[in-house]
Amino acid sequence: MRAREDLSERDVWSLFDVSWASESGGLDGYMRTLLDRCAHWFEATGASIFLRQESGVFVLAARRGRGARFPADAKVVPGLGIAGASIESGEPLLVSDPRENARLEGKVMARTDIGSSMVVPLMTPESGCIGVVNLSRNKGMPDFDLDDLRQAKSFARHLALGVSNARLFARMNQATMQARALHERLGAVIERLVVGVIVLNRYGEVTECNPEAVSWLGSSPKDGSQWFDLLETVRPSLADPFEEVVTGALEGVATRRRAHDPGTDRAWSLTATPMPDGGATLAIHEVTEFERTQRELEQTKRLAEIGQMTAAIAHEIRNPLTGIRSAAQFLGKNPESAEEFAQIIEEEAVKLNTLCDQFLEFARPLSLRVEQVTLSDIVRKIASLHASDFEARQVRLEVQIPDHGPMIKGDPVRLEQICRNLALNALQACKPGCTVELVVNENGFEVRDDGCGMPEEVRERVFAPFFTTKPAGIGLGLSNVRKIVDAHGGSIEVDSRMGVGTTFRVSLVPRKIA
Repeated sequence: MRAREDLSERDVWSLFDVSWASESGGLDGYMRTLLDRCAHWFEATGASIFLRQESGVFVLAARRGRGARFPADAKVVPGLGIAGASIESGEPLLVSDPRENARLEGKVMARTDIGSSMVVPLMTPESGCIGVVNLSRNKGMPDFDLDDLRQAKSFARHLALGVSNARLFARMNQATMQARALHERLGAVIERLVVGVIVLNRYGEVTECNPEAVSWLGSSPKDGSQWFDLLETVRPSLADPFEEVVTGALEGVATRRRAHDPGTDRAWSLTATPMPDGGATLAIHEVTEFERTQRELEQTKRLAEIGQMTAAIAHEIRNPLTGIRSAAQFLGKNPESAEEFAQIIEEEAVKLNTLCDQFLEFARPLSLRVEQVTLSDIVRKIASLHASDFEARQVRLEVQIPDHGPMIKGDPVRLEQICRNLALNALQACKPGCTVELVVNENGFEVRDDGCGMPEEVRERVFAPFFTTKPAGIGLGLSNVRKIVDAHGGSIEVDSRMGVGTTFRVSLVPRKIA
């Protein structure tokens, strides 16, 4: 038999050899090698090892020799059988005849081909029993003795750590391979995207750049290139928006800008987003066709509006013309009533002239007289000028102005026109006891009311020229409001619900994307 001193420090350290990780056998190969060594160290003819799963059941991980006659799907349940008894007690068992062991009485049957066996649980301080090793000797061989048991018990602590370390290493290796596979799949997706993608690390170095981005840049970045090195390859007309979005993202702010190349009349949307661990991603999406489609849709919309406007003009002109014609006919038959019908003709002609002035005003391009304007002063002025109108209708007028109202560049007369029109529209939508609010904010101002509200079909057409729900209106008020807002580079939105009220939001200050 082998001398006890043969189980040397070298044998112990061999348990932590991780060269198996680079071999095709992997963890299973490590377990087979481990059993070979155990069988060699303890001169066993059969060896097997069962490892605990998340379910708490121990499944066969490896086996060797004729003495380990277990099916491939063999399992050990704590408390059942020889191995189960050892797992439950946490103590190794030495068995020559299982019928002679009080712990195993009535639980197992003796095998005629095995002379003796030794069952060793693999115990760790953190996880308890993680596995169990079965060693056996055939009939006719010396039985395992107490010295074998003592040696196995001492050696099992190192064996348990080796197995635990191997399983941990295998899980880490698997996670690494999964991450690598995921990275490769993600790389393949990025390569095939019709959107340009550039990835920067926290130091501003280019780590990824797909073919679409290379096409946009003009050349492929060199390894280790800084993002600002790319400015030399980008078309000059695109360099400024590129620099702006990347700088913003590296400072932690998501930024979106439009880039346009006048030479080719192509346009792109640049969106840069900061990464959680530093760095940034830049997406470059060509929007040339989209913008062309939008322009065509806008042109179609304008043509539709012109058609509506033509019909509205014809309708508005026909009414006074009908009055003039009727007065002229009566005048021909009743010359003695000339003075009366002349007055009617003059009044209808004045209406026609007024209509022409309004139509021309709407059709004429706006000429803004731009200066520094304080929105708070404009809102206060409109509220003061029309306070009596609100009092007469018994509608409350409230003004909310911040301590430091925003300053913008705009035409004060036109801005007053916007505020007046919206405020008076809100007044007309209110019953006695309702409230109208004029609210100044950092982006512009809002006009809110808790009046009758608008149905959806009215809300969708509220800015259309010559659309009106008022008996005496011609539908140019809100159209002119939108025209003035557009001329200032702003935007106007409406939110309305029947029976709840209406809010018009006027934005005159460009917003930053955050």
